[in-house]
Formats: sequence, structure tokens, C-alpha cells
Amino acid sequence: MSNSSVTVRFEELGNKMRPKLQAIRNSIIHTTKETFSFSVPKESRAVVLFDDGESWISRFEKLGETADINQAIESMTRAVELLPQGHPVLSAVLDRLGHAYERRFRHFGILDDIDKSIEHKKLAIQGVHESHEGLPSWLSNLGNSYGVRFWRLSELSDVDNAIACHTRTVSLTPNGHRYLPGRFRDLGNSHYYRFTKFGYLGDIDQAVEYQTRAVKLTPDWHPSLTSYLNSLETSYEKRFQQLGHLEDSNSAINTKTRAIKLTPEGSRDLPGLLESLGTSYESRFWRLGELADIDKSIELNTRAVALAPENHMSLPGRLNNLANSYRHRFERLGKVEDCNNAIRLASRAVSLTSIDHSGLASMLYNLSIPYGSRFNSLGDLADCEVAIEHGTRAVMLTPEAHSDLPMKLGNLSYLYENRFRRLDNIQDIDTAIDYAIRAVQLAPDGHADLPTWLGQLGTAHHSRFGRLGEVHDIDRAVTCKSRAVMLTSDDHSDMSSRLSNLGTSYIDRFYRLNESRDLDKAIEHGLRAVALAPDGHADLAIWLSNLSGSYSARFKNSTQLEDLQKEIEYAARAVILTSESHSYMSIYLMNLGKSKETRFKQLGDLDDLDTAMEHQTRAIELAPAGHARLPAWLCNLGVSYELRFERLGSPEDLHKAVEYKSHAVKIAPETHATLPFWLFQLANAHIRQFQIRGDLRFMTDAMHSLRKAATSSVGHPKSLLKASRKWGQVASSNFTSDSVEAYAVALNLVPKLIWLGFSVDKRYENLHLIEDLAVEAAAAAINAHDYNLALEWLEQTRSIVWNQMLQLRAPLDQLESIQPMLATRLRHVAYELQSSELSINYPNGVPQSRTFSLEESAQQHRRRAEEYDNILHEIRKLPKFQDFLQPKNILNLAQATRNGPVVIINCDKSRCDALILLPGEREVACVPLPNFSYTKPKKTTESIAHSLGQLNLRGHRMGPRRRPFSSDENEESGTYERILAELWDDIVKPVLGFLGYMQQAVKGNLPRITWCLTGLLSFLPLHAAGCYDQPDAMLSNYAISSYAPTVGALLTSSPPKSRSGCRILAVSQESTPGHTRLPGTTQELAQIDRHIEYPIRCTRLCDSDVTIEAVLNAMESHDWVHLACHAHQDAHSPSDSGFFLYDGTLNISSIRQRQFQSKGLAFLSACQTAAGDVNLADEGVHLASGMLMAGYPSVIATMWSVMDSDAPLMADKVYGQLLRDGTLHCEDAAQALHYAVAELRDKVGYKEFTRWVPYIHIGS
Repeated sequence: MSNSSVTVRFEELGNKMRPKLQAIRNSIIHTTKETFSFSVPKESRAVVLFDDGESWISRFEKLGETADINQAIESMTRAVELLPQGHPVLSAVLDRLGHAYERRFRHFGILDDIDKSIEHKKLAIQGVHESHEGLPSWLSNLGNSYGVRFWRLSELSDVDNAIACHTRTVSLTPNGHRYLPGRFRDLGNSHYYRFTKFGYLGDIDQAVEYQTRAVKLTPDWHPSLTSYLNSLETSYEKRFQQLGHLEDSNSAINTKTRAIKLTPEGSRDLPGLLESLGTSYESRFWRLGELADIDKSIELNTRAVALAPENHMSLPGRLNNLANSYRHRFERLGKVEDCNNAIRLASRAVSLTSIDHSGLASMLYNLSIPYGSRFNSLGDLADCEVAIEHGTRAVMLTPEAHSDLPMKLGNLSYLYENRFRRLDNIQDIDTAIDYAIRAVQLAPDGHADLPTWLGQLGTAHHSRFGRLGEVHDIDRAVTCKSRAVMLTSDDHSDMSSRLSNLGTSYIDRFYRLNESRDLDKAIEHGLRAVALAPDGHADLAIWLSNLSGSYSARFKNSTQLEDLQKEIEYAARAVILTSESHSYMSIYLMNLGKSKETRFKQLGDLDDLDTAMEHQTRAIELAPAGHARLPAWLCNLGVSYELRFERLGSPEDLHKAVEYKSHAVKIAPETHATLPFWLFQLANAHIRQFQIRGDLRFMTDAMHSLRKAATSSVGHPKSLLKASRKWGQVASSNFTSDSVEAYAVALNLVPKLIWLGFSVDKRYENLHLIEDLAVEAAAAAINAHDYNLALEWLEQTRSIVWNQMLQLRAPLDQLESIQPMLATRLRHVAYELQSSELSINYPNGVPQSRTFSLEESAQQHRRRAEEYDNILHEIRKLPKFQDFLQPKNILNLAQATRNGPVVIINCDKSRCDALILLPGEREVACVPLPNFSYTKPKKTTESIAHSLGQLNLRGHRMGPRRRPFSSDENEESGTYERILAELWDDIVKPVLGFLGYMQQAVKGNLPRITWCLTGLLSFLPLHAAGCYDQPDAMLSNYAISSYAPTVGALLTSSPPKSRSGCRILAVSQESTPGHTRLPGTTQELAQIDRHIEYPIRCTRLCDSDVTIEAVLNAMESHDWVHLACHAHQDAHSPSDSGFFLYDGTLNISSIRQRQFQSKGLAFLSACQTAAGDVNLADEGVHLASGMLMAGYPSVIATMWSVMDSDAPLMADKVYGQLLRDGTLHCEDAAQALHYAVAELRDKVGYKEFTRWVPYIHIGS
């Protein structure tokens, strides 16, 4: 605070009073004390006492004797008592008495003294007119006292009052007044103080403004200019720290440099100026990373410390600043000597600071940081413990409203997170997250350090994800780190670190969610981090190692050798840049070893494997006991030994593999997310031991490990599935009863892998993770003679995405009657999940400005999926709701036989069977199919695909041809004849025999069989099975065939009863832009018109009227739909499969979003509308199933392209039967198609298989 207004005793009393007071004083000097008290008037005695008090104050300021300041207060108090109210000098005396109390407070810190100082200074200005010459000084002094108390109590009212006093002082001071610069400086300082405590950005701007005016009004020769420059520099520096604007840092350095030039070498102000300039250089180094700046900071701070006496009150702060400079250089260059210097200096600063000093918290904070840095470098756990101890004390000593609290909380979070990485104590990472959240919440918007605290919060969430595997943690990590990067400029010294950290979160989320865009982001950010890194940066090795990890992930995804070479290159550079004593050396060596091991597996060079094992062994040797990553490293080395065993056959290598893997499992925490993977690896090694030595103990050990891994409550679902499936396979091979239990565990994991939190297309993509799981599990149940369970499992694990969509639309009437609030919540979240589906697909070439919002949309979708799962869990706890929206059991599935038997063909590597549901039965029958094998569907499908390709019946993605094509098919007909005969002999004939259909003559209407096929069987024309060169050896002679994607689909696709007065929508697209003409479509609609009788009505949409919106709207208002147009099956994005209309593609996703109600038949007279996708065989991903899902219970579709001339005939015969008597007979669609195909077959000849076989009926 300024003393400019109190240095002259009677400065503000006025010229008239000054001569009178001086005369009184002179007369008193010669009067004895005895005479003084009685003969001198009170006014005169007061003046003498006042003067006496001033003398005592002067002496106190020189000598610091307590008795002197006490005597000053006593003398001035007596003076006040002697002066009457309204006396012209009373205000001056009160002001000086307040000053004396303030001086005593500054010395002893007794709160009552500063209270009395303010009290007397307030009395001094009480009733004083605005025009009084002394008022500005007294207001200024009162403002200073408020400021002093504010620093003690941090009460907002005090600093507000200080600003009010100084503002009023400035307003009362005329331009040109010699004290005006000092008063501007005091006003600026008060705004600065308020900013440092409460963070109001307007205050720091006003501080700079007023302090700048003080400097501009002061000539270079003025003794106070240095002080004003110092204040201005401090505000520039603080604003730079808050907002990060480089111009503020440059201004701070220039301002302080000017102040130092104006200061003589021996001045007592010089050490403080050097210290402050050193801090500014340090801050600019933090911003730009220029080594010259931190070297300059160390030089200046070293001079400042050298100039400070040992007992000087400023020495601890200067030691602290010098320690910070050494620490920052250590972080840049990694030289442990710098870190040791930082600890030594910071420790000395703490030891010189009293326990009740307000700056102790900052000293402790600055001591904790280098201890934490040395722990990261050398790995000594004691350093981490000391760092946490000091960091915790720093936080405890810092008031909640203090502007430095977020910084101290962020540091403490960092320390706990580092200890978690070392000790793997889950409480440490929870604590780290809590502290980081508080830091971010307390940080004002725009604060320069906010990216640091966001980054720390993201890192803590990332670490917890690695431990527990919860998706919300890795999502939160990406969000926080992305915000940190967005708030950081490219030239910021921390940009590389923040980019690299963000890249690691993207890569770990890629491993969890398998989203390729995460992998791309990881490499993008990793490359930027390395490119922006200055030469010689201490953290470059970390960033290189992280980038290597990203390329490792991409290689596993792409198997491109270039990616593997990049992985090894960056991993090797990280090792080269790191000293063996560095705590991260183990990590870098292990990563390099894993990279070399990967190259061995790819190229087979044994030298790579030997080198990998050397690196891995050295990494483990360097790792301290109890290191959190040690289980992973031990397991990695065990895998390498097992690989060498497979290559060289040495039993010792296999023994070592088991030894290291066993050790990994033994020391790993039971709740570690990676433990199931390590158990799975151990089980593999035990199985190899069993295979080599035949000792059943090894198999028992393997089964134990697999069971433990599969049933773990933590871990990546993919790891759990691998373990449970392996468990089931081993149990099945060894004929143990565990197989059913194992597959039950595996099937319960499916919803976590094909998760509602993924987009529909991503769920389809992830289906490869459970390829053949359904038929494998069903075969295990069949082996156990539990046919009902086999069917239930097939239903549970096939058409998963379909069933998830239906589940979101399920009626909630029963729940509504019991728990309306839960029903409302579930309905709302289900609706949100369906709605958000459209926003979580990332289109190619997303603009940079939209990337973050797309990220938020995807995360929000995942949070909704989690909420949906939680609500379901809550509902299933209710009485009688334990099976709510669970997969259907046999009692439900048995109701699907209303149209006749349902036959499910299960084809596994171990066996093939027909599971048959009969009307009125609740037990599933099983018909073994010993002549059919797992490999036949693949060979047969390939044969059909080849034949169709030869005949140009499989169109390409952008323009599949509905028709026409060449009719020269004789050379291919033999292929079909052979395939259909095999299907008859191997599958259909045994099923018909079991049903008894072949033992009796069929009279009247044929019975109906609904076929539900698994895997690639769903691409085979089972409905056309037969030996066509033999009499009565055709399925069509014994039964009408329908298909269903699942048995459950028949329960949700019940056709409406025959009714009149209904409407049919007939769509004809003869000419579609970009596609070949379809001339038969017009004739096709004409055939439909022939059968329309009142009250049935038919609406026709043709050519340019056939727009997406028009067709969808018309489908809403019509009962049936007939689509005669081009169509396509999109193998890359199944949801984009659709019908080509005049203005674009009407895709599956658009149709299913409509959720049509009470519809009837959908006749899809277009190519490949039931073709499906061989990669998603069990999902029934084709246009026909899409129409079923959209609400059409009965669908006629085609397996491949059809002849243009055949379509009108089929339309005529089908609608001729379905539209009889002016009524829609949807329930007869399968029968109508059966007889229409028979007529077509009779017309063209049975050997024209490609013309009559493709027509099929799907649904009820």
C-alpha cells in the first residue's frame, strides 16, 4: 500500500492552520511537563501529543521496537480525546491514529488493530465536505486499510470498499495533481487484489488500465516510477497467467526490464524487481517453451536470492520462485540435477516460513510439485508420498474462494493419479478424479490454466477406465482432453503433451468400442504432438511411445506392414531418448518388445522374437516391486515364451510361459479389468501343456482359469466372451457338463458386445465378434438333449439388432399399470435412443467445426443406452417382472406355430440338426441331419453366387439390375439341379419324414412349413428343394414354404384378418435417373388393377411422382404396398440398403423409423429384396426383413433378379387370389405365391430355376 499521503504531518490541514499550529508547538517546547498538563489549553496539548505520536511512529519504522508503536497509539488516542467534535484538525489526527493501528497490525497481525484502524479512518472522513483538501488523502488511506484487512480475511466487502474509496479519491483529485499517479496505482492495485481472490476478469483489465495511467503520468526521474512499473508488470503477468495472451507476457517483461534499468544497483528494491522479472520469463517459457526464457529466469532469480539477507521476509518467496524455474527446466530437459535443486530450494523456502504465514500454502504446493516430478523420473515411491503430503497441506491451508485453489487441487489430483498408476489402488484414482472435478468447477471460464485441469481430469478418468473398463470413463477422458486441446494454441508449450494424451484416450476407446474414427484421431493427434515438439524436450519419448501404440492398433486393424514398421520406429526412438534410470524406461522397453514380437508373428523372423524377449525381460528387471503394470508385462513375456515354444518346441519355453503367466495372475488385483485376459492367456498355456503331456491336471487348471475369466465382474466384454467360448469349446471336446454353463455365460455377454450404445451399422459390424456363437451354443445344448434350450439360445443370439429395435418399440401396458413412472422413463429413453441413432453416424469428411458436436452426440447416445440398461435392471427387480423384455422362452415361442410347424435348421461344425416346433406342442423335437455338414452351406452359397454372376443376376452396389438379362441359362441349370437335390436329400426329406407328410397322400390345401435357417443356410433356396428328375421328390408337392428370420418374428408379425374397404399403394418406377429402364413395371401395375374391386382402392405412384417423401407418406395411409422398381443391398452399410426412387434411395432405416401400424402385405417386386448379406447371415439384413420390422407382417420378395416378363405374371396370379370378393386376404399370401410360382414353373419349365426359384414369402 502507498504511504504517499502520510509522509508529511500536516500536509492536508490547510495553509491557514499550519502557522497557528507551528506557533503553539514552539511555545510548548519550552514548557515543562508539570506546567504543560495544567497551563496549556486542551487544543495545544492535543497538538503536542499528536506530534509526539508522529515521532514515535517514525522511530518504530526505523527500529521496529514494540514499545514505540504502542506509545504512538497512546499519544494519538489522548490527542483525539482532547479535541472536540468538529475541530479542524480532528480528522487528520484520527487518520494518523488509524495509520498507527495499521502499522501495529502489519507487525503483529492482531485483527483488532486493523479493525480499529478502519474504524478511526472512517471517523476521519465522517461529515467532511467533498471540497475539503484533506478528504482525498484520508479516503485513500481508508482504502489502504480495507485492502490490508482484505488480504487477511478475504472478505469481498473489504476489497469492494477499498475500490470504492480509491475510486472516490481519484475522482476528487484534479488533473496535474502530484499525487494523482499514486492514486491511480492504488486503485489499480485494489482491482488487482479483487481479481486474484475472486477471478473477475473485468478487474484485471481495470488494474492494467489504471496502473498504465499511473505510469504515463509519471516522469522517468520520479522516485515512485519504479514502484508503478512493478505494479503494472504484476498485473500484466497475472492477466497472462489467466488468459494466456502472449502480448501480456511480453508487456510484463518489457515493463519490468524498464523498472530495473531505472533502479540503481544498491537499491533495496532491486531484488524484488529481479525476482518479478524472473517470474515473467518463467511464465513465457511455460507458454512458448523457449529454453532461453527459463535460463534467463534462473539467472534473474538466482541474483534476487543472492541479494536477499538470510532473515529477510521476502527470501522464502524468492527461493520458491527460483525452485519453480529449476523445476520447469527439469520438465523441459529431464536433468535430475535441476529437479534436485528445485526440491532443495523449495524445502528451504518452507523451512523459513512460519506456520501461520499466509504464503505457506503456496510454498508447500511448490515443494510438492518437484517431488512428484522426481517420482515420475526415478520411480522412488517415497517421493510420491512426500509430494502428496505437502500437496494435501497446501490445499487444506487455502481458502475455498482463493484463486489458487484450482491449481493446488489439480496438482493433488495429478499426484494421486500417479500413485494409482504405481500401486493400482482404486481409492487413489477416485480421489484423483474428485480433486480434478473440483479444480475444473472452481476455474473461471477463460482461465489460462483451465486446459491443464481439464487435461488432468481426462487423464484420471482414462486411468480409471484402464482399471475398471467403464465406457463412460473413457468417453469423459476424450471430452475433457478434447476441450483442453481446443483451448490451447499451437504455439503453446503444452500443446504436444495435450495432443498426445488425447491420442492415447482415442486409442484405448478404439480398443473398447472398435470405432475406426477413434483410431484415425489417435494417429492424427499423435503425429501433431511429435511434429510440434521442440528438439530435446524431456517428454518427447512419451509422445513417441504413445504414437507407436496408435500405429500398433492400426496394424492390428489393417495388417499393413507399413504401420508395423512405424510402430517399431517410434517405439525404438522412445527407448533411445530415455536413460536406463528413468522410471518410464520399463514401459518403453516393453512396448518395443511387443512391437518386435508382432513383427515375428507377421514375418516369422526368430531374431525379432529373441530381441522382443530381451526387451521384455529387461523391462521387468527395471520395474520396481508392486508396479501396477507388472502383471501385464509378465503376461506379455509369457506369451513370447509360448510363441518360441510353438516355433522351436522346447518344453522349457512352455514351462516359462506358464510360470510368467501364473505370476501375472497371482499378483493382479481381483477387480482389474485386464485380469480375464491374463487368465485366458494362462488357460491357453495350460491347454498346450495338456496337449503335449496328456496330464489331466493341466486341463483342470485351464478350465479353472477359463471359468474364472468368463465369470469375472470386470473386464472387456470381448475378453470375457473369448474366455467363456473357449471354456465351452474345451468342455464340449472333453464331454464335460460345463459346456452348457459356459455357453450360457457367453450368450449373456452378447448384449454388451452388440450394445444399444452403438449405432445400428456399428452393431452390424460387431456381429463378427459372435460369428457362429448361436449355432455353437445350440449344438452344445442339443448334445445335452436340451432341445428347448437350444431353440431359446438360437432366438437369443440371432437377429440381435432386429430384436433390439423391436424391444425399443415394445408396448409397456402392463408396466404402466404397476409403475407408471418407470414406464414413462423407459419409454422416453427408448424414444431418445431411436431418435439419436440418426445423429451418431459420422459421415465421411465431417467438417472440423462439427467434429466435437458429433462426438458429443455419440457420447450422449451411449449415456442413454446405459440409462436404458439401468432402468431395465430396476424394472426386473419388481415382482413378476424378472423376465421383462428378456429373450423369449419356449412357452412364448410355441405360439408361433399358428400357421403350421416351424423348422429351425442348426448347422454347427460338430453336428447339424433340425429343431421342430409343432402346433400345440411345448417341447421342441430334434431331427439329426447327419448327411449335411458345416462346410456345405458355404460351398453351395459360393456356387449359387458364381452361377448368378455368370448370368448377371447379381448387380453391383450402385446399380443392381431388376431385369432383363440373357435367357441362355442351360449351362448353369445343372448347378441348381444338383444343389436343390442335395437340399432335398440332406435336409428337407428327413424333416418331411419326421412330420409324416410323405407317408400320406396330400389332399386339398397343402400344409405350411415356416423355415428358420441359420448362418449361410439362409441364402439357400430350401423352398425349392427337390430331385426334379424323380416323381414326387419336390418339397412344393408336400408343403407350402415360408421363411422367417427368427421364430420370434412370427409372434410380432401376425397378419390382419381378411377385410374389405382397404387401400393398396402400387409404386411403379419405369425410368429411374442413373439406372436402366424397367419397361415391365407399367404392365405389372395394370395386372394389379385388373383385380381391384370395390370397396378396395388402389393408389398408383409412377415415375417422377415416386419421391421418398411421397412414398413414405402414402405407406402411412395404405394397408398394402407393391414396389416395382430398382433396389440394392448395401454390404458396407446395411441400413442404407433400399429402393431407388425418382429423387433418391428409400432406405431401410427411413422405413423402420416410421413404425407402421396394422399393415398387411408388402410385395417387393425388385431385385435382391431378400438377398441379405453373407457377412450378416444370422441377421436377415435385407429389404424384406426391413419391411417386416416396419410393420408389414407378410412380405413377398426375391432372392435375386427376376425376368422382366415374369413380374407381371406373378402379380396377376398372386393378386388374383388375394383380392377375391373385394377383400384383402393377407393371411393367404404364402399360398398365393406358392401357386403363382407353380404356374410360372409350369410355363417356363422346371429347369429355368433362376426364373421361378427367387420368389419367396417371408413372415406370417
